[in-house]
Amino acid sequence: MAWPVGLAVAIPVIAGSVPAVTASAADAVAPAVVDDYSYPGAAKVLADRNITLKAGDGHIVLADCASGPGLVELYSRSANPSQVCFRITGRTGYLSLEIPQIYNIKGDDHAIKATLNTAGTVTSVDVNKNAWTPVGEGGTSGSTTLLELNATDGPATTAPASTYPAVGALRIGQPGHPGSRACTTTLVDPQWVLSAAACFGDKPAAGAPAAQSTVTIGGRTIPVVEIAPRADRDLVMARLGAPVYDIAPIAVSATAPATGEDLTVAGYGRTATTWVPDAPHAATLTAAAVTAGGVDLTAKTAADTVCKGDSGAPALRTENGKPAIAAVTSRAWQGGCLGETETRTGASEARVDDLASWVTATAASSGVLIKPGTKLTAGQSITGPGLKLTMRADGDLVLTHRQADGGVLWDSATGGNNGAWAYMQTDGNFVVYKADGNPAAGTGGLWATGTYFNNGAYLKLQNDGNFVLYKGDGGEGAGGALWSTSTFRGDATITGNTRMTAGQWREGPASVLEVQKDGNVVLYRRSDGQALWASNTVNNPGAWAFMQTDGNFVVYRADGNPSAGTGGLWASGTYMFGGSHLKLQGDGKLVMFKSGDETLATTVWTNATLRPITTLNQGQRLNSKTTWLEMQWDGNLVLHRNSDGATLWQSNTTGWGNFLKIQQDGNAVVYKSDGTTGLWASGTFWSGGAYLKVQDDGNLVVYKADGGEGIGGAIWSSNTFVN
Repeated sequence: MAWPVGLAVAIPVIAGSVPAVTASAADAVAPAVVDDYSYPGAAKVLADRNITLKAGDGHIVLADCASGPGLVELYSRSANPSQVCFRITGRTGYLSLEIPQIYNIKGDDHAIKATLNTAGTVTSVDVNKNAWTPVGEGGTSGSTTLLELNATDGPATTAPASTYPAVGALRIGQPGHPGSRACTTTLVDPQWVLSAAACFGDKPAAGAPAAQSTVTIGGRTIPVVEIAPRADRDLVMARLGAPVYDIAPIAVSATAPATGEDLTVAGYGRTATTWVPDAPHAATLTAAAVTAGGVDLTAKTAADTVCKGDSGAPALRTENGKPAIAAVTSRAWQGGCLGETETRTGASEARVDDLASWVTATAASSGVLIKPGTKLTAGQSITGPGLKLTMRADGDLVLTHRQADGGVLWDSATGGNNGAWAYMQTDGNFVVYKADGNPAAGTGGLWATGTYFNNGAYLKLQNDGNFVLYKGDGGEGAGGALWSTSTFRGDATITGNTRMTAGQWREGPASVLEVQKDGNVVLYRRSDGQALWASNTVNNPGAWAFMQTDGNFVVYRADGNPSAGTGGLWASGTYMFGGSHLKLQGDGKLVMFKSGDETLATTVWTNATLRPITTLNQGQRLNSKTTWLEMQWDGNLVLHRNSDGATLWQSNTTGWGNFLKIQQDGNAVVYKSDGTTGLWASGTFWSGGAYLKVQDDGNLVVYKADGGEGIGGAIWSSNTFVN
């Protein structure tokens, strides 16, 4: 649900006077200016009228009963005078209050529900439009207390044009209800706003906000789906559920406020006469004390108020003819604000001029937006936090890892159409067209998401690796996704009973493991995109990888069934190590450990290991820190030194189609392409379950099944140590 921003409301001043409160000398810190929706001047109203006004959204306010028609009226035996009137200023309105002994309510043009307490029983009554509804003694219920007025279905209102279109109203919770808060915020990116962290509570945690939150900006009310607070200052970045393209974001200033400099604070807080403004108001304040993380401002005139609701408001200066944010409002004395008795003015701000990189990095962390009307021509790419979208010259639109172009996680399957181009249409459809395609005529389409009739929809290369097309108005809230590639990124550890489907990938500090569209599972080095290992299961679209609970890492066909033991294409051969897990290490290796202790002694498989019945085919490699073992295209199995490519050991075998196989009996054999003629062997056929490992020390070793680096059991080696 979205709640509109209230209209400017003049709260009537009840006759009488309350002496100004003089703050003590110990009261040295101004209060926070997060608005809690408490009714302004409620204490004075209670003293003068015996009416308790608690909180509301600012759209239902106490009014002079002689001020004109269109009022909500009621009578109470406890109020002074007994006739009490309210004006509803918006299409909807809410007010929490307590007026005992009411006995009649007259409605206006709104649909109004009145919540009543009669002798401990709480009920809700529909108030007649522009007519009286008997309640309490006016009905048959006895003494009744009015607790709430809730108005809906009123005439539409139009907010005036704003001088500060990038400044929005932040609403947390349901306005006027317990725990709700209101602040100001500023658009600093099409999908991110900058505000005060205190708006979201005391020390809010990063992630989804704890309570439903919205930002109203440019006539739209958009949900907040993520917050990123700072720990050192009262600042927060908040991600909107949908981007705002028609308002220019305001940049963060690169220069610290200077003492004596005038800054403009533009906010949705209360003023001297209004509770909830319908547009941001401006106050001019002068920079006084400037500290490492903040700046104190003094009001230029008595009319330059900073009040409740101005928390998060930008303190603006002009740079190169455009507004720039020098600081963000945190606290203020609120002298001169509606309902306040404090006389001091001025505000305390959190500086942002030294945090431009944080603002930029936070905005970039959620992904890259592709707005309606964007075209991607042959050879062009868009790079997100994890993946890259490329319109290849052959006409195929592909998603690859941003550091490993060699593997395709998803594609449009439109190759063979040189010059084809992709277009995010304004009707919501994402289409790949032939080189001579014509969207206006509807000709030349090769592939499409089929999401037309969704004007304003947009694409996003997300931080989680998924490529998603969202509704323009629903955005990234619930149900806002129209189409996606499902190319999710996982973390660096793969535990038992974990599946990786086609297009999914895992990212470690130095490498990335991908389940590619063609069915191949490949480990890439992030620094240069070099393939370090592959399952060699190409031409199996839809294949998926499974880290089983028995310790085996298996690549299955699309229709594979682990329970039935069918559809296996490749396996690590480690089924005897139940409870094992895979890890993408900092050195780039993919390693399987048989326990939580990740040591050499608990290593049972790596991308530099061949277990029984696995093969190394021509063009494939096993990599270590110092060497690589390659089954070359000429049929020779060669161990090379990384530093200079020198040959350290070789099988001296030649022939197209040769491959290396680790047999069940423990023998490592280079076979001809026929799979029966052996050309070289380690001679370790007497040790069933033995395996081959390319070690970081440069040695190529065959270990017994229960042996390993650091625990012994070597039965053959190349004796090629590298310093």
